[in-house]
Parts: sequence; structure tokens; C-alpha cells
Amino acid sequence: MSRTAVVLLAVVAHWPAWWWAGRTAEHTGDLGLHGLAAATFAALVFRALRRPASGAAVDLRAPAVGLALSSVLGLAIGGLAGALSAVAATVWIVSRLATERRFHLGLFGLGLLALPLLPIFELQLGPALRLPAAQGAATLLRTAGFHVEAMGTVLSHPGGEVWVDPPCAGIAMLWTALFVGLAAGTIRGWSNARLAFTAGLATAAVLLGNAWRVAALFVLETSPWPRPAWLHGATGLAIEALVLAAVLLLGAPRRERGGAPCVVVAHS
Repeated sequence: MSRTAVVLLAVVAHWPAWWWAGRTAEHTGDLGLHGLAAATFAALVFRALRRPASGAAVDLRAPAVGLALSSVLGLAIGGLAGALSAVAATVWIVSRLATERRFHLGLFGLGLLALPLLPIFELQLGPALRLPAAQGAATLLRTAGFHVEAMGTVLSHPGGEVWVDPPCAGIAMLWTALFVGLAAGTIRGWSNARLAFTAGLATAAVLLGNAWRVAALFVLETSPWPRPAWLHGATGLAIEALVLAAVLLLGAPRRERGGAPCVVVAHS
């Protein structure tokens, strides 16, 4: 049996998980984002399968056992847990068959982003992420000379209060930064360690960038001067673009950034 046939068998065996993920994403209104991640995941999997196989024979017994266990587990538990099991099993099988790694973190991350996890993150992480955004924005604004204090998720100033609403938590920005970093790293063949570093970098960059975004939007919302309606959204998009650029630039290995290696030359 070919490697592609084994992977297709894994996809078919886990069809209840994919069906649940698609239906849930459709109901939550995030089908476009999760569909993009799923399409990228599938494209990168088959890109790996198209590469010539190594000369050594691949032992299919372990993938076969893993496929059987994960498909049965997915049917037994269903829902999100079943989908997580399906993603992990599929990535493990692909890693064994088509990559030189035991488990490819980039593919696993993209598989997780394809699942409808945004509503869960918004509910569980949203309030926690709004706190550092408000605190960071208040610090930036005070540095710039504004009299602002952060009271929870509220920016208090002499003219009133500005609330950091749930959309300003940065969940969508974090999803985008992780997607861009993991997709770029997987395409470029970064190591698992570099991919893990990029994911951590994306998280840190989003926390910092979101504080800048909240600070910039505070200045816009409290400004006495008239402004076009599109400026609010354009400001957020510009800062998000800077965050993504930082993730790609700083996440790439030194050789891809064009940096010259450090060479010590002894002079007589």
C-alpha cells in the first residue's frame, strides 16, 4: 500500500471528526478561517507525500495500530476531544510516512488551527488577554504624556473612560500570527525547535502588538478632531501587519534572514 493511500485511509477513518469540525465552524461563523487552515494543512501533507520516499522500507504496523485506535477513540468520545485525537493521529501517521520526524509540530499546529477553537479561546482566554492589553496600552500612553490609568479592562482618563471590548482581546490576531508563522515554517522546512520558538514568538508579538493597537485606538477615540470611519479598522490592520512581519522576520533562522555568520580571524 502506498503512503498516499495510507494517509487517505486515515482521513476517511476519521470522517466523523472532520464532519463535526466543519459543522461546528459553520455554526460559529468562523468557517472561512478554519477552512483556510484545513486547506493549508491538506496541501502541505500532500506536498510532503509527493517527495520521493527514502530507500529504507517504512514499517506500517505502528501507523496501522495508531489509525485503528484513534478512529475508535474518535467515535467513542466524539466532539472536540475526538477531533483533537484525529488531528494528532493523522499528523503522527504523516510524520512517520512522509517526513524525517517522529512528529511534525508545524503540521500539528496547523491541524489544531483548522479546528473550531476560536469560540473556546474567546470565552476562556479573551478576558485574560484584555487585561495585559489594557495595562500595556496605559503604560504606553503615560509614556507619551497622556493621563491614563488602567482599571481592569477600562482605560480611565480625565475626559471619561474607554473600554477594551472583547474584539480587542487579540484572539483573531493570535490565530493569524500562529497560522502565518507555522505555515511559513512548515513550507520552509524549519525544525520542530524553530517552529516551537516561532509559536512562542507569535504569542509574545501579539501581546505587545495588541497593547500598541489598543493605545493607538484610544488616541483615535478620544481625539477631538474629525476622522474617517475607516481609520479605526485601518489602524488595527496596520499594526497586525507589523506583528506578522515581525513573526516572519524574527522567527526565520539566521541563514534565511541574510545575516552574515560571525567569523573570528586571527591576525599575525
